[in-house]
Amino acid sequence: MKKLVSILIAIIVTIAISSCSNKEKPEQVVKNFFEYVSKAEFDKAKDLCTGKVKQTLEEMEKTIKESPDKKSELSIEIKDIQCKIDDKGSKAICTFKAKAKDDSDFNEGKAELTKEDGKWKIEDID
Repeated sequence: MKKLVSILIAIIVTIAISSCSNKEKPEQVVKNFFEYVSKAEFDKAKDLCTGKVKQTLEEMEKTIKESPDKKSELSIEIKDIQCKIDDKGSKAICTFKAKAKDDSDFNEGKAELTKEDGKWKIEDID
């Protein structure tokens, strides 16, 4: 009986740990956001942001619908994403390097994220 209880506890702990690790970290949210924008997958990108960033995406989506040839201008390469989460675990600031498809140099960028309903959302990008 003790062996059965030990096995059940081990299974419960394993499930709890794996469910906690499935939550995306801010770095992954930033990476996914830029990947979705580069592919003009605006609905997916909008799920990862709030406020003025979401409004900007809506404007971009409208522009692409009106001028599909501008879609190629969306291609963005991103690297070196590093995030710092505040003490409360509800805000994060991520720095990264990004460049447009045709640019030769990477530029420094910054994204501010907030946690909404347990999920990281981008609220501002510089």
